[in-house]
Amino acid sequence: MATGILSPVHVAFLLVIVVLLFGAKRLPELGSSLGSGLRDFKESLEGTNAHAQVASVVDANASTGPTASALQSAPPPVAPPSVTQPVMITPAADEPRLSPPAA
Repeated sequence: MATGILSPVHVAFLLVIVVLLFGAKRLPELGSSLGSGLRDFKESLEGTNAHAQVASVVDANASTGPTASALQSAPPPVAPPSVTQPVMITPAADEPRLSPPAA
């Protein structure tokens, strides 16, 4: 019997749980999306195809003009808070004063 962290029995048990959770129909879809995500991640780490991706994003942004909501005027800016002098708070006459702890 294998004594590693993931023995064949563990792997089979995990596969059964995955099939029960997601269903057999959805497993190919999950596998393809996971594979494409890993492929994109690997390409981003290697830096391959980065210039083509940047160019396609720039072209996509250039083809779409500003929307009507972007052309509307922004609300007026909020006035900065006014600066006041610090106020010293003293206890009222009927409130007991705390004495320093005895040594």
